[in-house]
Amino acid sequence: MDGLTAASFRAIKGSTLNSITEHKQFEIRWSSEIGEVYRKAIDNPARLTRVEEFIMADWLTSSLVARENECYQYRQGLLDKDNWESSEKAVRMVLGFAWSRNWWDEVARVSFGDTFVDYVNENLIENVTDYGELLYNVSFTRGASDDT
Repeated sequence: MDGLTAASFRAIKGSTLNSITEHKQFEIRWSSEIGEVYRKAIDNPARLTRVEEFIMADWLTSSLVARENECYQYRQGLLDKDNWESSEKAVRMVLGFAWSRNWWDEVARVSFGDTFVDYVNENLIENVTDYGELLYNVSFTRGASDDT
């Protein structure tokens, strides 16, 4: 803890968690519009309009800026493992389809710190879930029959 007392460290850690929570309140919120564009980016990315591409890029940037901050907080011991693992899953989700991976490779990663970019490329990109495939295989309506 480099000279910090245990109480000081706990206070800093608590302040960090409050700051992260506060920051999440300023992230671009998921909405039905983003959801429709997200689904289109998975299903048929060639049909995205320039405006829809901007919406996706803006939402992805907002999400990943927050995750980058959490990455640095975790590396400093200010964010616990459970919270960081949740953030890792969020990164895998948002980079879990071809359009967003291309956006990351071609556009976005130059906007982030080298430490975060290296971490994402070495640990998260390799292990992404194909959310397009997952969405096709999951029903979000419990108990719904196929004949409705």
